[in-house]
Order: sequence, then structure tokens, then C-alpha cells
Amino acid sequence: MKQLISLNISGNEFGDEEAKLISEMKQLTSLDISGNRIGDEGAKYLSEMKQLISLNIGENEIGDEGAKLISETRQLASLNICFTQIGIEEAKLISEMRQLTSLNISDNRICVEGAKWISEMRQLTSLDISGNRIGDEGAKTISEMKQLTSLDISYNRIGDEGAKFISEMKQLISLNIRGNRIGDEGVKYISEMKQLTSLTYKGLN
Repeated sequence: MKQLISLNISGNEFGDEEAKLISEMKQLTSLDISGNRIGDEGAKYLSEMKQLISLNIGENEIGDEGAKLISETRQLASLNICFTQIGIEEAKLISEMRQLTSLNISDNRICVEGAKWISEMRQLTSLDISGNRIGDEGAKTISEMKQLTSLDISYNRIGDEGAKFISEMKQLISLNIRGNRIGDEGVKYISEMKQLTSLTYKGLN
């Protein structure tokens, strides 16, 4: 299928051998291979696809070494690496991908220290960092990313203080802050973000 430039092959229980076969499709520019059983070896094959500009490798078993290999793919503009159990060190490696404009690193283990590394990615315009337990301190760090227009910071144990920091991100037009520990004061801060065109805050408690 030499004419394909975009391929979604998610949720097929593919492993490293299938990843090797997919990596031979040198014409692909967009690949969604999430929800499979790809490990470090498969990540190595995928990292050799130098023509890709968009990659979704979330919900796989790539491990620390796999994350390191993916971080070396410097041509990517969009990366989804959610649910891969990566931590602070891997977040540091991902933060060095200065060509990325869109990053989904949700539901991992990067915590506050990892959020600090991610906040240095000043070229990002879209960030999903949900489900990483970054708390108010992490929210403060992320709020310094003044170039972001889309942010998902849900399920991160953020309280009223964190909500205040996020409310100062006047460039945001899309915000998901649901599932945090925000009270009435925090909701008031968020409600003052008049520039938002999309807001999700259901489930605040």
C-alpha cells in the first residue's frame, strides 16, 4: 500500500514484529499505533521512520528505553505517548524534542519534576498533561507556558492555588481542568478566563 501517508492501526494487539513491518512503510507521515503490545524493540523500529511528523504510540509497553528512542525522532511535530508508564527522566528526554508543537503525555508518572521539564518546551501550542499528579506546584510551572492555546490538566490534584495560576494563562482558548480539587474560589478564578472558547470543568470537587 505504497500510496498511504496516514495509518491508524490502534488496538490490534500488535507486537514488535508488526512494528518492524509497519516501519518499512517509508511514505507514512502520520501513524497511530496506540493500544498495542509494542515494547522497546518495536519502539526502535518506529524511531527509524524519519518521515513521520505525527506519531501516537500511547498505551503500549515501550518502557524507559523505548521512550528514549522515540525522543530522538527530531522531525515529529505531534507526539502522543500517554499511558506508557514513563517518569521524570523520560519527561526530560521528551522535553528536548524542541520541534514538537503538540504533546500528549497524559496518565504517566512524571509528577512535579517532570512537569518542570515539559514547561521548557516553549514551542508547544497544545499540551495534555492530565493524570500525572503534578499538584499546585506543577500547575504553577505549566502556567508559565505562555504560548499554549490548548491545555488538558485534568486529574492532577490541583487546588484553588493551582487554579489561580492557570487562570493567568490569557492565551488559552481550550482548557480541561476537570477532576481536580478545586473549590468555589478556584472556580471563580477559572470563570474569569473570558477568552476561552472551550472549557471542561465537570467533576471538580
